[in-house]
Amino acid sequence: MQKRALGTHGPELSLLSLGSWYTYPRLTFESIVDLIGESLDLGMTTFDVAYYPTQPYNEVLFARALAETGTARESVQIMDKVWFWDEPGQSLMAQMDSILARLGHDYVDVIMCEHLRPGMSVQDIAGQMAEIVRSGKAKAWTGMDWDPKDLVEAHRLLDDTPELQPQGLEMKYNVARQSVVEGEDFETLAARGMSLIPSDTLEGGILAGRTDLSRGIGIDTGGIRDEIYQLAAELKNKAGALGVTSAQLALAFTAAHPSTATVVFGATRSEHLRENVDALQILDNPDIAVIVKELKTWGIGGHAVDLPYKPKARIGADYVR
Repeated sequence: MQKRALGTHGPELSLLSLGSWYTYPRLTFESIVDLIGESLDLGMTTFDVAYYPTQPYNEVLFARALAETGTARESVQIMDKVWFWDEPGQSLMAQMDSILARLGHDYVDVIMCEHLRPGMSVQDIAGQMAEIVRSGKAKAWTGMDWDPKDLVEAHRLLDDTPELQPQGLEMKYNVARQSVVEGEDFETLAARGMSLIPSDTLEGGILAGRTDLSRGIGIDTGGIRDEIYQLAAELKNKAGALGVTSAQLALAFTAAHPSTATVVFGATRSEHLRENVDALQILDNPDIAVIVKELKTWGIGGHAVDLPYKPKARIGADYVR
């Protein structure tokens, strides 16, 4: 699988990454080992994991299963996240230490920082993230759903230490949610050498044609999900005309963006994993530029930067941090 550099000073990442949102808690441990092992066999070496109050064991399960595959730590790239939902709770460095304790590792390759809450200082947060990279506990940092203007400011503040600058932005980006990434502010971000990490690429499975969303999916910023359901039917027809699946066409669209370093998607079944990896073959289609140009007209107005993340109830009524 092709690898792409994250920003100008970040690590190389596999073009596709396996996400962890409602992934590992739904599987037996043996199935997790198989899923990670098959991902590696397919050339996917980048994994996006995170702690969520409703899924506090994601990192533990992932790290234990990775070890079971016999894979050397240095041969994979791990991306993780720090949050502000307990603000002013744990410092970002303290969160980083907790992440490494759960993983049982000395570092992560990429640490993502949730977007700023109202009143937060870009300079303060950029300084804290830079210190995490300086400490060696992460090789690079990125924003996660930041307003691109804020991330550009963070990048400028760290011009004297380019190795400590943010290297990219994880952002909701798919055939329906295009407005932020296709805007002028993101162009400025990309011009400074920062990469895109598309997330919510299948809109929780809707763009892959799946309608059972009982497992829960990401926040519907802009309130456009009903329109996305309608768009999914058009995507299915377009994909069918090209001889591919909806999921493959949706993933290929995000991978084709010139700033994309790695595309994050979720999968728990072997057939879905292989189907999604096969999406990269669409990039070899001589008409890919024409296909992408058409899909860029499909963006639905109303999508915006995410609202502050509000975790649902913790794992149980008696769960204590």
